[in-house]
Amino acid sequence: MTSTTEERSATRRRAGLLALSGALAAVLLTLAVTGTLSSWTSAIIGNDDNTADSAGAVVLEETGPGGVTCTTASSATNTATCSSINKYGDDGAAATGATALQPGDSVSTTVTLANTGPSDAATFTLTPGACAATYHSGFRQGQAPLPADDLCTQLTVGAECVAGASSVLSVAPVALASFAGARSITGGLASGDAVDCTFTVALASGSGARFSGQTAEQDLTWQISV
Repeated sequence: MTSTTEERSATRRRAGLLALSGALAAVLLTLAVTGTLSSWTSAIIGNDDNTADSAGAVVLEETGPGGVTCTTASSATNTATCSSINKYGDDGAAATGATALQPGDSVSTTVTLANTGPSDAATFTLTPGACAATYHSGFRQGQAPLPADDLCTQLTVGAECVAGASSVLSVAPVALASFAGARSITGGLASGDAVDCTFTVALASGSGARFSGQTAEQDLTWQISV
């Protein structure tokens, strides 16, 4: 092979290499422009800590005889009316074996009040409403008795609330007609704490028959506040 032929072959090889290099450069330039090999054409921020809090609350739960429970937890106003727990006669029997009291009988009922909310309650009160009596049988059924015949004047109620071994409320027996005004329960009610309250209702031993056949009713309101 002559030198001229060798020079021509070398020239062709160099031309081929240059062509290949040019093609590769074009591909790389295209990839760079389209972003396949570059992160500059896209920007991403990930927010991994997005939170919102609800305010703390106190929640009052009452448990009565038989495990009956009432709670304020489901109410937007954090209030509840509990008609299924009767603190004046549901638990146990009177001395005669019935909760309809004879003169000298008494009946006791224990309920548990708990703060099931995440916040502590600094104050805890029990407020009785007015006592009202009506006849539950006979020709006067549904009517209110005369003031002198009112069962609310003959029934007494006493209350004792304990937290653990400590007394936090003590109410000496008083006629339902005179049981009034807010009573403070010592220590409030911290989150997760509970208080047991026992109510004892008695019919005076000297009550005459004119007080018979009546039902005495009195609202009781529990309130806890931060």
